[in-house]
Order: sequence, then structure tokens, then C-alpha cells
Amino acid sequence: MARKSKVVIEAEKKKELEAQRIMNVLVEAGTYSPALDPLIEVYLDAVEIYSVKYGLWKNSNFPTVQKTKNVNGDVKESKHPLAQQVEVWSK
Repeated sequence: MARKSKVVIEAEKKKELEAQRIMNVLVEAGTYSPALDPLIEVYLDAVEIYSVKYGLWKNSNFPTVQKTKNVNGDVKESKHPLAQQVEVWSK
């Protein structure tokens, strides 16, 4: 079995903390129902994926451009997806 990277371990911790936070908020508000569990799981999976992608982006010093190679071997530069999202949020 492969070892988990530091980024993945941190993302799992964030997911657990977010799960606890959500449960506390819903229980305190009196709106928790087991029917919400699938929706909460989908949200928590998205939190984990975002945390991993952000951690990898952070570890590579936040490049604004990413390079991809197509089948013909041509290298294409495109704006990094997270850099694009940060630009949208900053408007």
C-alpha cells in the first residue's frame, strides 16, 4: 500500500473538521436529519478534493499557468484552474 502524501493527510483532517462543524451547526439549529447524510458526504468529498488540489498548487508555488502535452506531443499552456477561479473571485 502506498504512503499518503502530506497534502492528502491534511485534506483528510480538513474533511473531518468540516464534518464536525457541519454536524454541530445542523444539530444546534435542530435541522439535522439522516436524510441529509448523502448530501453532506458529497460536500465533504468536494472539500477533500479541493484541499488536495489547493495543497498541490501551493506546494508548486502557485503557478498561474499549467502546461499540458497532447497526443501529437505539442505542449500547450493554459491558465491553472485554481488561478482562474481566484481571478473570478477577486472581481
